[in-house]
Amino acid sequence: MSNLIFLDCETSGRTAGQHGILTIGVIVERDGQVILRQEIPVQSENKMVSKEALAVNGIHLDSHNKQAMPRIMAAREIIGILKEYPGATLVGHKISFDLDFLMDLCTPGVWRILNIYRCIDTLGVARFLQGVDILKCKGMSLEAL
Repeated sequence: MSNLIFLDCETSGRTAGQHGILTIGVIVERDGQVILRQEIPVQSENKMVSKEALAVNGIHLDSHNKQAMPRIMAAREIIGILKEYPGATLVGHKISFDLDFLMDLCTPGVWRILNIYRCIDTLGVARFLQGVDILKCKGMSLEAL
């Protein structure tokens, strides 16, 4: 059985450690079938918040924080999902960005669990395909692809 875990994090800025995750989108696919689709809202707590980031992701921080879970609960939730699908491949558009923020969310000891996963960066794949003249697009955002 082949599992893919698609990850997409909305954040309060561009710098993991200073800014935090506001939502974690997770889709788990097994053998071409979606078996889990979940969004994990995360409270901003003591992290810096960029107005530019909020404009991009459309999150209204006050209402978001009222319904979001504390960071420790969100960390447990995402770790639980990842542990449920051992050996899965993580997929994301600029996945290193998301993983940097997930590493900040989770404690270092727990993070070792995540290092067993392979990663596919759709941005890297798109750049490669464009470089070898297979993909023709006007940009590298998911919308442009």
